[in-house]
Amino acid sequence: MIRIPRLFVLAKDIMTITGKSLRSCQRMLSKIRKAIGKQSHQVITPDEFCEYYQLRGKDKDRFIGGFE
Repeated sequence: MIRIPRLFVLAKDIMTITGKSLRSCQRMLSKIRKAIGKQSHQVITPDEFCEYYQLRGKDKDRFIGGFE
C-alpha cells in the first residue's frame, strides 16, 4: 500500500507536536487562517504553518515529516 503524505494540518497534529491543549491549537489554526486571508472552512497546509511560525531547516523537516 502506498502511503500518501498529508496535505493539511489538523489541530490534533499541532497538539502532538507542541503539547498544547486542543482548544489552543484550534486558536493557532484560526490565527493562521486570519493572517493569510483564508476562510474558516479552508485548510492550512504544513508549509503555511511552518511559514507562519517561521520553522526552517531541521525543525520544518521534523514537523512536515510527521504528516507522512
